[in-house]
Amino acid sequence: MSVAIMETHAAAVPVCAFDLVRFHEPSETGKVKSRLARSMEQIVELFSEIPAVMIEAPSVEDFKEARERMFPYYSKLSIALSNLAVATLTPMECAKVSQVSYARMGQEFTTQGLQYLGNEEYQEALFSISSLKSAQRWIPHLVSAKPDDLKRDAELARRFALTSLWSQFHLDCLLEVVSTGATIETQMIREMLEGMRSAVMAYGCVREALDLRKHLDSRYSAEVKWEWDEEDESLANAK
Repeated sequence: MSVAIMETHAAAVPVCAFDLVRFHEPSETGKVKSRLARSMEQIVELFSEIPAVMIEAPSVEDFKEARERMFPYYSKLSIALSNLAVATLTPMECAKVSQVSYARMGQEFTTQGLQYLGNEEYQEALFSISSLKSAQRWIPHLVSAKPDDLKRDAELARRFALTSLWSQFHLDCLLEVVSTGATIETQMIREMLEGMRSAVMAYGCVREALDLRKHLDSRYSAEVKWEWDEEDESLANAK
């Protein structure tokens, strides 16, 4: 993975935050019981336009050029959306929304990905989604406790924001290719796969941040217990 390329886009993610909330479809904003819900739904709708523009690139070089313009825009939308979610939902509710979103992405890749991608690419996409989803389940613990090293924690939060958004951006592009059946250069697929791999780095940031909260050792030695209501279940299982 070209970490250097990702680092050149660090300025596009001017936040140090673990509580970035992922929305995959406008319907997922239904969890927000406030006047902000419609605004959030509109932002999610804007997200769908970005991958569609990206996969129109005729070559991998054109894709990279478009990414220079679109990733900062994508990041700003994501940060704005997360801020609205954090303002209206509890940390656990925010994590649930992200879990549902990644579950839906996984379902879409499971349904369509293997028919379009090779087995190796298909498995890599699912692994990236799984890594991001696994990272999200620990976020409530991070935002509810102070770390031993505030400076290092801020560095990890900045790194998490960059790597998770970079991975999500490329996952969204690949999912757009899979869902539309678009014909694109093999090199563009490889560029998307390479960008997705930063999901592993995002997960690593979360795990190290947990280590900075040593008094939580006994709590995160086991899986987080999720309490799903009927609405969560229907969203997670939606086609």
